[in-house]
Amino acid sequence: MKTRLKTLQGIDFVKRGDVDYFPTIALRETPRTANPEDYDNPIKALKQYAEDVSAARALAARFDVDVRDLRPPENVKTDITRKESRVNVVIEAIEKEAKKQGSL
Repeated sequence: MKTRLKTLQGIDFVKRGDVDYFPTIALRETPRTANPEDYDNPIKALKQYAEDVSAARALAARFDVDVRDLRPPENVKTDITRKESRVNVVIEAIEKEAKKQGSL
C-alpha cells in the first residue's frame, strides 16, 4: 500500500515535500489532538485520493493544462471536513483559459 501511495504522490500536482503523508477523511471538525474515531476508513480515503488524482491528471491532459501552474486545493468553506477536489481546480483552470480565448 505504501508503494501505491508513493506512486500517487508522484503524479499528484499537489506536492507535499518530504513528509510521511497518508490521505484521511475527517468525519467531523477535529480538535488539535484527534482520535481515530474522528476519521473514516483509511482505505476509503486512499481510494478517493487515487480517483481524484487520476481524474484531475486525465482532464488536465485532455485540455492541455500545465499542472505545474495549478493552485493547490483549499478547504471547502461550507464543510471544514472536506477539501476541494483537484478536478475542480483543473476545471477552474480550463474555464479561465476559455474566457481568455473568448470561448465562454
